[in-house]
Amino acid sequence: MDHGNRSGDDVLVVGAGPVGLTAACQLARLGVRPRVVETLERPTTESRAVGVHARSLEMLAALDVLPRLESRGRRIAALEMVDGRTARTRARLELGDAPTRHPYVLDVARPDTEAVLAERAAELGVVVERGVTLTALTQDADGVEVALRSADGERTVPVGWVVGADGGHSTTRHLAGTHLEGGFHGQHFAMADVDVDTPLSPDTIRMFTHPDGMGILFPLAGTRARIMFFVDPPGPDAGAPTLEQIQALADARMGGRVRAHDPRWLTYFEIHHAQVPRYRHGRVLLAGDAAPARAGDHAPDPVADSADPGLVRRYLDDALRLTEPSAV
Repeated sequence: MDHGNRSGDDVLVVGAGPVGLTAACQLARLGVRPRVVETLERPTTESRAVGVHARSLEMLAALDVLPRLESRGRRIAALEMVDGRTARTRARLELGDAPTRHPYVLDVARPDTEAVLAERAAELGVVVERGVTLTALTQDADGVEVALRSADGERTVPVGWVVGADGGHSTTRHLAGTHLEGGFHGQHFAMADVDVDTPLSPDTIRMFTHPDGMGILFPLAGTRARIMFFVDPPGPDAGAPTLEQIQALADARMGGRVRAHDPRWLTYFEIHHAQVPRYRHGRVLLAGDAAPARAGDHAPDPVADSADPGLVRRYLDDALRLTEPSAV
């Protein structure tokens, strides 16, 4: 394989969601200038993942982005289990005693997470190339050759390493010759990203138990919230739920204490659980939903995967310290 002028430390990050941007920021902080490509022409407007947990918050603080994220989200101090028929609290878990500098959950919509990480990446000199798609990949012990397609055509580029952060339908994963293993038929949800009127305090995530299925309320900044309900499989031609259907579910399963309005995003999705056997394949590293995928089409990304840089950092640190792919 002819690697041209490639350095062994050149890194291509495929995907500019929270995982790819976090990896890019971490690489830049380590003194490596990554190339970041993203198929989408513009960032998503769908809220998707919303809850960022303590370990992710610790790592995001190390990237100097946590204050900016907190200004766009809401701190969650507790979790409650509530009877959905009577609105009576059955159990409450306070998070304040957790052994961490960040004993809370930060509820923040994914577009805000991406915007903050993109801003930080730009500060570190990272440029995101949008409208660029990975189409082919070959590798040997010395590097990787990738084919990248854009509006200007397709080019073959030599790089040292590839980080596949391109989601649950990862092209990188397919080209690396691996696949997800696990359960692909799981629980179905109706989800709404809406503003809500409710007397409930906004510092708590609430899970409402009900014989027909649980409802969950995730408060976001201001009056915005994510509400979700377990539902029967909606069928392939069901389309998105209507606001009226979401409100009927809230009335029945949330004790009549939540009124939804001004929807930003309404969708059905299915949660499934699957994972690749290995995160590393030679000089290709898989991260986020490209590796452990726990959601279906248009589903909220798992927060620990979409915003937690810990795993990404560990593999990249190992990779960038070593010259032989077989050494890790």
